Amino acid sequence: MGHGYASEAVTALPHYLFNMRAKEQIIAWADTRNEASLVLLQRLTFNSVAGETRESWFKGEWSKELKHVMTRRAWLELHGENDA
Repeated sequence: MGHGYASEAVTALPHYLFNMRAKEQIIAWADTRNEASLVLLQRLTFNSVAGETRESWFKGEWSKELKHVMTRRAWLELHGENDA
């Protein structure tokens, strides 16, 4: 089982990108077989984009990745943070 490092890092990333770097959206790709990554993205309120998939070669085999997006507006509304 993991130590939660990915969760901690990914949780801090939206705050940095939206508030400190003024980015408008974050795009994340996750392997559809990686349930932990999919759950983490969902918990962080990333939205999967229907039909947006891509194939990638990973660890000696082809895998399918699903695109997820989080917008700055949604993040700020959810977390009650001031627009920087």
